[in-house]
Amino acid sequence: FPNGYRSERFYKRDRQESRAKFGWKEDMFIVGMVGSFDERKGVLRLQNAVDELDNVFFACAGKGSLMPKSDKCIFAKAIKNEDLPYFYSALDAFVLPTLNEGCCNAIIEAMACGCPIISSDLSFNDDILDNDCSIRVNPRDIMEIKNAILLIKGNKEKRNTMSICSEKRSQLFTLKIRSKNIIKYMEIHAM
Repeated sequence: FPNGYRSERFYKRDRQESRAKFGWKEDMFIVGMVGSFDERKGVLRLQNAVDELDNVFFACAGKGSLMPKSDKCIFAKAIKNEDLPYFYSALDAFVLPTLNEGCCNAIIEAMACGCPIISSDLSFNDDILDNDCSIRVNPRDIMEIKNAILLIKGNKEKRNTMSICSEKRSQLFTLKIRSKNIIKYMEIHAM
């Protein structure tokens, strides 16, 4: 059973209000991630991809030993849980080139907040991501990460469609749905 999120907490917020909360300019193209600043989550792979792009910036909510150090990094620190929906809502895309996950809460939360997703093409994402809401990449391939960001940046219609699809797909992963599925499973297997 994939993880679930609290739908009363994670939903798309006003972009302008969300950006103002963090002091980010409205006209910037910003991608971001949430998670540990480590090799597994890929914070430096995200940095390397963005560093090669013009007029693209990135924000990272989390902490860890691999602190991003780039002029294009506009945010790199832990934030309060209640601020996460605003963080996601301020992004143009959520990018997590992770090497290994169980079921990533951050991806599901980002989807609920309307983020187009760029993440790993590895099997742990198969249950939560589809081609309508995400671009799946080799998480070790900086060029693939970079090209996925460029595709979303360069095609506003695709970005908007992916955002709508993310919100719609996220409805499969609410805590309420997850609870119902677990109960149904237990009832079937208790007989």
